[in-house]
Amino acid sequence: MKKMRFPRITLPVIVVGSCLLNNMLLLVALLIVFALLGHYPNAQMVWLLPLTLVIVALAVGVGLILGVINVFVRDVGQVVPIVLQILFWFTPIVYPINIIPDHLKGWIDANPLYPIVSAYHDVLVYARPPELASVLITAGVAIGLLLVGLFMFRRAAPEMVDAL
Repeated sequence: MKKMRFPRITLPVIVVGSCLLNNMLLLVALLIVFALLGHYPNAQMVWLLPLTLVIVALAVGVGLILGVINVFVRDVGQVVPIVLQILFWFTPIVYPINIIPDHLKGWIDANPLYPIVSAYHDVLVYARPPELASVLITAGVAIGLLLVGLFMFRRAAPEMVDAL
């Protein structure tokens, strides 16, 4: 009986593809709602592609790192949803930044997701280009995390099969 080889990296690629399809469908729905409210597509929306690539790299990097750690330390899977919930509410996604008191804005600046969320707001809501300096910093961090995640995934893949 011949064994069939299955490239392990296929699994994260499938998840990313599925999420990108979901993201694209939600973007179409968002653009329809925006159009119904009188906010039509503009030239700044070209920025959505690079912003999406940055957020995908960030998500895949963090996901791979936490996924590898979770195989060996099972409590990570219990902590991550709580941390994500806290991070969601401490990121101005569903509320504008100007409602935060000045003495607390330093905490928002420390949030690693704020620059990318702010860039999406700039492009979609305010029809202006994002602040490139903060997006480039986030892109650098995302690429770094992606490389670390891929390294960890490739390095730990044989042990993960035994641990699972």
